[in-house]
Amino acid sequence: MKRILYLLLSTILFTACGDEKPNFSNAENTLKEFVSKESNGLAKITSCELVESTSGEVGGVQGLEMKLKGNIQFSQTGFIKKRPFDYGYLARDYPKFRIYPQEFDIQEGYITDFQVTSEQKYPFKVRIMYRKTDEGWKVKLTGNKFWVENK
Repeated sequence: MKRILYLLLSTILFTACGDEKPNFSNAENTLKEFVSKESNGLAKITSCELVESTSGEVGGVQGLEMKLKGNIQFSQTGFIKKRPFDYGYLARDYPKFRIYPQEFDIQEGYITDFQVTSEQKYPFKVRIMYRKTDEGWKVKLTGNKFWVENK
């Protein structure tokens, strides 16, 4: 059974891309760094492709949005949340990304959506947004924009 959790914004990663408009390679590298850092090495992107790229201007600020999809692999077997990097909805001291030892356990304070194994790759989708500033292009990638799909 799939459960959708409505979660608030979480971790935000900002980096500069310089004056040149970001491309797929910039987005892919940012995503790989984000996943590696946020998972403490327990997850890695194994494949990634651009689904859609749109640009525009709002209030005089240039923006670019890239939607990516691909596969992610976890180094341990256990249970994860559908949005594994979105943990800002709980207390500040809540641990970041975790692969939980068992399914949903409210008394222990965690909620999971499905089981993953270290042998399989799981589809993901993510939305990465860029905006142009005086210092160059800035990227915004938040945990609530990263979804892992149950096979």
